[in-house]
Amino acid sequence: ARLIGKGLTLGLLVILLSILYSALVTLFGSRVDAPVTPLGHLLAAVTVAVLVVPLRNRLGVAVNRMLHHDWQTSQALLRDVGAALSHTISLDGLHTILIADLPARLRLQSATLWMLEPPDDRSFVALGSAGTRQETPLLVNGAIARRLQSVPAYLLIPSTDPDLDWSPLLEQNVRLVLPLRIRERLIGWYGCGLPQ
Repeated sequence: ARLIGKGLTLGLLVILLSILYSALVTLFGSRVDAPVTPLGHLLAAVTVAVLVVPLRNRLGVAVNRMLHHDWQTSQALLRDVGAALSHTISLDGLHTILIADLPARLRLQSATLWMLEPPDDRSFVALGSAGTRQETPLLVNGAIARRLQSVPAYLLIPSTDPDLDWSPLLEQNVRLVLPLRIRERLIGWYGCGLPQ
């Protein structure tokens, strides 16, 4: 479906830009062209070049809405998820939003939420796609947690760090990790799988 959408977007873009260029050459050619310099053609080419990216983006949105009725722009998706997260304080609510809803919207194969296990906060426990805790907790002072503590925004897995065993994350099909912090303290992370 993604390939069809891209093909349809680019096909429509080529047709619209061709029509626009022909119309602009006809319009500017007779009025601005001089025998030595074809300014009409130059103006038409510059106008089309300026309009390529905005027109492609708008056509992409229109085609995606036509092919996928539940499709949202990234801004709308972030607004929806942000609003839902800001109204949720329960672990079940977080699980529903981050493990069930968001991966389906982003068309990810899987997602995992790792959180500190109360009351001692000595290990991180994974809440997988079924909502059950995974068997392998990761220690707060373990190598993966220490590495994620130093990551500013995200980390692609597998990392280029050969000294670290990423198998607990790879077993859950995690390929992108977003650390979750309160101030400077790592309280968990959100792991995303590959796109479908």
